[in-house]
Amino acid sequence: LNYESRFLMPAYPPLMTLAAPALLIFGAWLRTRWIRLPTIAIAAVTMVFLSLRLTPSDEVRSEWFNWRTETLYRSKNADNVRRGLYWRRHTASDTVIGLNWAGVPAYFSERPVVDFLGKVDRFIAKSKGRIYWPGHSKWDWDYVMNDARPDIVSEPTRDLDKRDDFKRDFERVVVEGLEFYIRRAARDKMSTLAH
Repeated sequence: LNYESRFLMPAYPPLMTLAAPALLIFGAWLRTRWIRLPTIAIAAVTMVFLSLRLTPSDEVRSEWFNWRTETLYRSKNADNVRRGLYWRRHTASDTVIGLNWAGVPAYFSERPVVDFLGKVDRFIAKSKGRIYWPGHSKWDWDYVMNDARPDIVSEPTRDLDKRDDFKRDFERVVVEGLEFYIRRAARDKMSTLAH
């Protein structure tokens, strides 16, 4: 992936704060030798240069420093806003939604959610990771299907859709250009599907 830098981003402010005194010393040294600019300006330019060099790819540099570049996952986030707003308008307030992308649709739907990857689900968060991929390494389909029991599944990733209980209990729905899965027993919680 070219976007692993998003996992490193939280470390940049403290690293830059720690680097600031060294950059000021470097700036003062350069100022006495070759460059007749204020030390703070030299330090700031050096910090921007280092930020550009430390980013892992041209795509990331473009996203961070070019205002014309579309931001990471913009279209996916726009789709998730539409999902959340649709569920808020067309589902009962107690409809439980199962999500891989837990942030945006959870916020806009104003519905209880099951975060399949455990970022906001205590049970999954405490489970052992299956692979090393920060924020994407934990899931437990037995827990999701038997205990959490979502009424809607946004996207059945990581082979959830291959499970017999998922195939038996859920059906694919496409409405207003949105695709998701609804538990057959929960159809009455969605106003556009009620019989």
